[in-house]
Amino acid sequence: MALGKTVLGADRTHVLASNTTYEVPLGTNHRFLANAPGWAQRIIGGWQISSLTSWQSGAPLSFTVTGIGTLYNSATNTVDQVAAMPKGEVFKGNNFVSFFNGLTTARGPAPAFGADAATLQGVYTNQVLLDASGNVIMQDPTPGRVGTMSSNSPSIRGPGMLSFNGALTKSVRITEGKTFTLRMDVINVLNKPQWGNPNVNINGSTFGRITSVIGNQQRLVTLNARIDF
Repeated sequence: MALGKTVLGADRTHVLASNTTYEVPLGTNHRFLANAPGWAQRIIGGWQISSLTSWQSGAPLSFTVTGIGTLYNSATNTVDQVAAMPKGEVFKGNNFVSFFNGLTTARGPAPAFGADAATLQGVYTNQVLLDASGNVIMQDPTPGRVGTMSSNSPSIRGPGMLSFNGALTKSVRITEGKTFTLRMDVINVLNKPQWGNPNVNINGSTFGRITSVIGNQQRLVTLNARIDF
């Protein structure tokens, strides 16, 4: 039961969000160029800048193994944690993106299964996760056992997320009671991808690699025009 007590997969330890609006101080009733001629007021006045920024830490990871004999049959299981897992960091190179750079998987020494060795070896992959020095960090649990690491480990988390969206608005008074507004919205101002979680199956050939992104990943600019009357 203790291994089943954990955080939700959607848990984010730290979340910071800000929503700001700034009216550019130019033109009538503002600090700068308040006495500019009327034609200039239409150009320099009515500008507004707004932003929506969000940062959150990574989601908890569940390190799994497949092809492991459980009490019933071959299925998905959690791993045995042998040593501390180093903190992950997004690394781009060798034509792919990885999160646990320097870690490798390998076949470990086969345990003694006793009289029914052939049957158990058929459902046991005997895989281990090694650090850069060759030390075992994680390993497959033996058949019939549940791994010592709980799912959604709160101490090992995936990539964080940073998003920055902005808008620029210009309002012009046409006549009494009529206003023309032009607005430009920019989603993902930094044009920065939000990386998904890495592959955390130590039996997989792509362990540690990030193969997905979250949400809209290209900068998106939209223009809107509106007349209020």
